[in-house]
Amino acid sequence: DGAAPSGNSVAALNNLRLARLIGQTDLEAVADRVMRSSGDVAQQPTAHTLMMSAAAFAAGPSQEITIAGERGAADTEALFDVLRDFYLPNAVVHLHTPDDGELAALAPYTEAQTMRDGQATVYVCEDFACQAPTTDPDEFAAQLRGALA
Repeated sequence: DGAAPSGNSVAALNNLRLARLIGQTDLEAVADRVMRSSGDVAQQPTAHTLMMSAAAFAAGPSQEITIAGERGAADTEALFDVLRDFYLPNAVVHLHTPDDGELAALAPYTEAQTMRDGQATVYVCEDFACQAPTTDPDEFAAQLRGALA
């Protein structure tokens, strides 16, 4: 599980990310079983780098970030620019466009995360508990700094 990650490590991390993307926490239990069945990780953690990344993701905190806005619009891109300034290995990100009905079908918790007053709006959540939505890139940056503190 070094340069070529093991299948178990990939499965664990993918199940954790998918659980956060779509809000199905039962997938976290699948990831937990995979991590617990990977025997010698505790004895040689440096030989299992992706599994350790999965364990760090599972231990949290993790963030679920939804940017609600028009694809390619200046205000939406301004929020993505802020997001790109941060290293967020435990975050999952959605783009919720006004004409996208499929996202709410896949991730029901995003249904109410919509644009406010016709402006791109960002929702920063941690373990599915959300901060107040904002349209201000500086406030978004402050929320991310707080989430990382």
